[in-house]
Amino acid sequence: MDCSVICLFALTVNFRSSNTTTSCDYCVDTRSTYKDCFDNVLECAYRDPDGLILCLNTYENSETGTLEKSTKCLSYKDFYISDPDILRAVDVGSCDFGTMQKCECAETCPRRVTTTTTVRSTTKRKITPQAFTSDEKNPDNIPRKKESPQERSITQKSLDPQRQHGSSSIFPFSSLATTSNTVYLSLIFVIFSLLFLLR
Repeated sequence: MDCSVICLFALTVNFRSSNTTTSCDYCVDTRSTYKDCFDNVLECAYRDPDGLILCLNTYENSETGTLEKSTKCLSYKDFYISDPDILRAVDVGSCDFGTMQKCECAETCPRRVTTTTTVRSTTKRKITPQAFTSDEKNPDNIPRKKESPQERSITQKSLDPQRQHGSSSIFPFSSLATTSNTVYLSLIFVIFSLLFLLR
């Protein structure tokens, strides 16, 4: 039987798949309220449309792989199908796995695709502040050359601003005082020499 007929049949009997169903398989078979209806099924259908029963068998395939079967029926009077479809349904006999059809009936059994979501695990590093165990003047803990007492004394003098100012203020004046004393002594010597000659 054509899938368009099966999907219309499923819509007519108000079949709805469950939310966990991923796909559906279908099969239509025939039943009758008369014992001899299938001796001439077409004549039976025309003579008493209520006497020929069409049944839609549905297998629902779920995400866990299990199957759920359901059956809904209508009389030929309530759901008309063509004569060839009636004969095909009669030939099916009782529906089983071998007679099921895979049809895409979006309105009654929409195909659902199972998706797997992968969440990447992230590792966060927690930084705990620690006190410096090295010299505060050397926080990077870079090895230094050991200084001798003489080098340490020179370094301290070069970094001492008071000593720098003191040295710049004392030494120039002491050199000027020495020079002026020499000039004075020379002048006194010259004066005494002239007085001695004038006598």
